[in-house]
Amino acid sequence: MVKTPHPFSNGKKVLFLNCKHCQTLLTDRAMKAMLVARPSVHLYSTDWEPINCRTAFDEQDRLKISCTCELQHTACSCCGNIVGYFIVNPCSRCNSQNTNGHKWVFHLEDVEEASRLNGLGKSWQEEERRHRNSWVAS
Repeated sequence: MVKTPHPFSNGKKVLFLNCKHCQTLLTDRAMKAMLVARPSVHLYSTDWEPINCRTAFDEQDRLKISCTCELQHTACSCCGNIVGYFIVNPCSRCNSQNTNGHKWVFHLEDVEEASRLNGLGKSWQEEERRHRNSWVAS
């Protein structure tokens, strides 16, 4: 029996992310997300190490969020602009929450999203419409 990929995971679209400053591709596997510690903060995240990114960690400029996770800035390898951060060591609070396991986080203001096709070769929007229509028809 041939397994076909599920059209989407939890209804979340998978996206390409490009650096807003130089248009370099950073990842082809991002999703929109929110911070566990502050749900009002929206961002993008991925569970795969991004391409064209490097850590940009400086002890004097330690990244702070509203929990005690240990973080490192990530910068675009092409232009050097900070585009997000990597969760080096999640705090116990964030580890105990229902998280998606994504450790690479991108700031909305530093990246641009682009649509990508799902595993079936269709756009996520097209597949989402088809999925919604199948629920209505049932």
